[in-house]
Formats: sequence, structure tokens, C-alpha cells
Amino acid sequence: MTARRALWLLLTLFALPPRLATAQETDTRYGPSPATLSKMVLNADQMQETHAALLAELARLKAAGEPLTMMEAAPPPVPAEENAAPLYEQAFAQVQLSFEDDQVLSDWLGSDTQPPTAAAPDVEKVQAILDRNTIALDTLHLAAQRPRCRFTLDFSQGAAMLPRHYPRLRQVARLLTAEMVYEASRGQTGPALDTLRDALAAAEALAGEPLMTSQLTRLALHGMVLAHLPTVLATAAGPLPQARPLFDYLGTFDYPAALREGLRWERLVGRAQFAEVRQDPALAAQATGEDLPELAKIYSGPLGPGLLDLDELFFLRQIGAELDAVALPYGEAQSRLRSVAQTLDPPPLYALFSAVLMSSGATVHSSFTRRWARTGLAQIALALTAYRAREGSYPPSLAAVEATLGWKLPLDPFTGAPFVYRKQGAGYVAYSVGPNLQDDDGLPAATADDGTGDIVWSVAR
Repeated sequence: MTARRALWLLLTLFALPPRLATAQETDTRYGPSPATLSKMVLNADQMQETHAALLAELARLKAAGEPLTMMEAAPPPVPAEENAAPLYEQAFAQVQLSFEDDQVLSDWLGSDTQPPTAAAPDVEKVQAILDRNTIALDTLHLAAQRPRCRFTLDFSQGAAMLPRHYPRLRQVARLLTAEMVYEASRGQTGPALDTLRDALAAAEALAGEPLMTSQLTRLALHGMVLAHLPTVLATAAGPLPQARPLFDYLGTFDYPAALREGLRWERLVGRAQFAEVRQDPALAAQATGEDLPELAKIYSGPLGPGLLDLDELFFLRQIGAELDAVALPYGEAQSRLRSVAQTLDPPPLYALFSAVLMSSGATVHSSFTRRWARTGLAQIALALTAYRAREGSYPPSLAAVEATLGWKLPLDPFTGAPFVYRKQGAGYVAYSVGPNLQDDDGLPAATADDGTGDIVWSVAR
């Protein structure tokens, strides 16, 4: 339901005689009925009870150690000698890429998730770009060795805070990926895996930031870099000492924790929006994205405090329900998240801002789990490559990999069961059943995110 529709209902609610406003009194899908809500917002005792309920919910969150403001969510500082951010900032200034260079790299690497489909540019052109950026690349490799990263962010700006390092991190991660693919093209598989690890470190520079956008950018960079791991592994001609450390490094990527962090941040963004409207009701139209001057009249009048308290309480509980849901196995989590979304279709009449602030928890959860599965498949590919280097051929099963190498392989995050694997010709196919939770025999989805088919990693030889 749009903000304009919600406003119309609000206006109707408070304009109609009480006798006509009781039509939905017994329909609990909508929360308090119009008549009940009318009585509540006109009754000082009821308004106090609602405000007390909101304060109690905030106190419960605080007691659980949850931040209640963006400033409270700001991560602690990092000691200068451990912080990679200054080195990344230095590398940002050292990068020398023209528009033509960007085009060459695009032709060389393809998109962020797919290898190139057009003819690759001359290797000499790529080498020239890398040579011009030797200083920047050296700095990036140094930055990757530092254990933590904290860019300067002004959390006092709230939702207006601009993380300006996102596009620059993508640029340097892409430059490192180009170096990795170039090294692989020269048969330097080991150094290429080292560079791949450093490209992933640029993505992990965002791991400590609580913003949902930081976590989503981090996931996108993981995908951009790991899309080229098959190219690197195809050049392997013997034992790869870098395979096990990279396998273990990928295993440290905690995607469920990243999702929970992002949802908590969305809760803080919502709280900031409610606080702004309480302070200046004229911002109501801006917050909803609608040109509705009537909103300011409602929220600056006697009804405003009660409506905003109800709305914020509903919003906090919705986010809480999503956080509880994402801790469950995938299928159950999706069912719970869809139930949460159904409470907003249509939303309670008082939940105007909640309807605007809430995103699709099921969609976000699925995106994080897909990235988790693809990273798990990258670990499987590293283990299978290491097994072949040791035994001379791919294994009959993943259990044989664990028994021979002693590596604990990841499970399919969609099912909690092992990834599906089988030898295929001189190569293999490994896959996750994906968000539809059905084994489609290794048939990939028609598009990356349409929810059908399997998430597939295949190697011809």
C-alpha cells in the first residue's frame, strides 16, 4: 500500500463519524481497528500506555546489548599499525586508470559476475595498465596484510552519512582481479591465488562496518573476485600450497552475521527517520517519498505522538521478527520472513512509515544465502583441485576429499547437507540446490537471481 493510500485511510479514519469507523473492528490483521485506534489516540491514558510499550521495547533491546542509535553502532577505533584503511586511501590516490583503461579491463574481465564473452584484449594492453599501476598494486598488497580496516565514517550524520570509499574499493578490487587473471594467463597459478586473496581482502575491508550497504557491497565484491577463480584453477599444473590457506580464509566469511548486522542497521535507520519526523513533522512527506502536505498536519497535531509511537513499535517488532527468522534453517526462515511481509500487505493503518521503511527480508536473506553458497562452492573447487594434484584425478565423492586431505568441507547453506557433487567426463560438477530447495540435477537458473534451478560450479577437465 502506498503512502498516499495510507494517508487517505488515516484521513478517513479521523474524519468519519465513529459509527462508520467500526467496519474493521474485528479484523485483527490490521492491528487495532479504526474505531479502536480513534479511541486510543483521543484517549490520553491509551497514548501513555502506547508510549510506555515503546519505551519498554527500547529498554529490552538495550538490555540485550543492541545499539539504539547510529552513534552507538559505530565500531571501535582500530590501532594505526593494524588499520589497512590508510594504505587503501593511499592506493586510491596512486591508481592511474583512464577511460580507455577501464574499457580494456572490462573486456578482459567481463562483468562483475560473469567471465568475458567478447574477444579478450591484447595481453600487452593489460600488462601496460598493470605496469602503470605497480605502485598502487604494491600498496594494495601491503594493505591486505593488515588484520583490520576502519575507514573514517561520521556516524553523527545518521542516515545522511556517505561512505565514499565504496566505488574506490571496487576499483582497486577490480585492478587486483585483473592482475590475478593476468598472472594466471602466464601460468603463475600460485601468485594468482595470492593476488585473489588480496583482492578479497579489499572486500573484507568493509566487514567491520555495520551498514547494510557496506555488507551488500562486500558481497558484490566477493562475487566479482571469485567469478574468476575457475580461470585461475584451470592453470594449475601441480601442488598448490596456497589452496589450503585460501580455503580457510573463505571459511571465515560469516554471511549470516553480516545479514544480522545489516538488519540491525536498518532498524537504526528507521529509528532515525521516526526521530526526525517527531522533531519536524514537515519532514513526513519527505520521509515517505510522497508530496503530501497533509501529513505534517496529522503528525504535528494531537494524533501525531500516538500514531508515531504505534508505528515505531510495530517497526521495531517487525525487524525483531526478521532477526529471529534469519537464525533458522533456510526454508523455515523464508516462511517466517514471508509471514512478516504479509503483515504489510496491506499494513496496519497506523504503520505508514513502517510500510515505507521495511524492505523485503525474504529477498535480502535469499541474496546473502546465495552468496554464501557460491563461496562454499569456491571452497569445494579449491579442495577438489588440491585432491587432483595429490591423487592425479578428481575424487569419487566429497567424502573422499575429507578423508584424504583432512579438510572439513562446507555444507550447502540452503539445506545444511553436503553440496551435490559428481564426476563428469574429465571434470566434475558441484552444486547447491539453491533457493527452491529442489535438486534440479545441476541445471542452473535461467538468471542469477530468479530463485529457480541450482547454483552450479562445473569444470570440464
